[in-house]
Amino acid sequence: MADTEVDPYEIRTTDGWVLPLARGRGSAPGARPVLLVPGYGMNASIFRYHASGPSFFDQLRRAGLDPWSVDLRGASTTRATRGAREVRLADQAFIDLPTAIDQIRSVTGAANVGAIGCSLGGTLLYGLAGATERPGIDRIVAMGSPLRWSRTRLVRAFLASSPLSCTIPLVGSRRLAAAALPLAARFASPLLKVYLNPRITAIEPTAMLTRTVEDPLRSINREMARWMSTGHLDLDGVSVSRALHRYRGRLLVVHSRGDGICDSASALSALDHVRTPAEVLEVSHPAGEPIGHADLFLCDAAPERVFAPVARFLATA
Repeated sequence: MADTEVDPYEIRTTDGWVLPLARGRGSAPGARPVLLVPGYGMNASIFRYHASGPSFFDQLRRAGLDPWSVDLRGASTTRATRGAREVRLADQAFIDLPTAIDQIRSVTGAANVGAIGCSLGGTLLYGLAGATERPGIDRIVAMGSPLRWSRTRLVRAFLASSPLSCTIPLVGSRRLAAAALPLAARFASPLLKVYLNPRITAIEPTAMLTRTVEDPLRSINREMARWMSTGHLDLDGVSVSRALHRYRGRLLVVHSRGDGICDSASALSALDHVRTPAEVLEVSHPAGEPIGHADLFLCDAAPERVFAPVARFLATA
């Protein structure tokens, strides 16, 4: 299926970063705006493509919503024009996201926006919602987004490898993924399934799938390792888990028991820290196949089992 058509915007942060913002073309005037935020190591193209059904953007628009997406600093689509170039989670949460939200509110005239965070993108939304009295967000959908990490094998492996990943630059991830994905799908399917299950997610054309891949960043790896080790995400002195109770909007937590990156315990940990009405969507596959981390957005059942209920949550008054 072809990409969803978008109208491109460019936003500039107060500290000199230029970020791409995209709006789904053809949204109805006055529709509720929704911002989609990608996770770590990916860009927002994941929201505008699906191999066998409507993309996330298309499903939201069909539900009468106005979808937007942003790439946060550090993605290959962004650039720093001045100031510090090191990427920090706090700057993504407290500068990039508010800049995008302010632009959307300015263009649409909306008082608030809904927001969908993919993986780390949802965690950054937690940070903004908890640290800011008026974040401009009245509904959050957090999809496979950890707040406190459970001690899965993946977390232990990341912590063991963090001294290397925090010091050596990692480049060429997209080319590596394009070369390795077909082989992994054929020969290492059980290992690949923690992220993507090739039995339910089409990996062809590989170029369409892997273009969302971004290089990991050493500075973010350091923050991730500290977060996993201590159990608390601290953004410029703000403990996200302790601050999240301030958020007064609605929340939907989306998770899958087959997710080997952000297991269900990690995804549901935010529920222990919110005082706002919260709902849970546990995603399963009609054939009983495990749904990995990326399958939440890319598998053949995602339009029906994920996109549609998320759209209903955001569109309901």
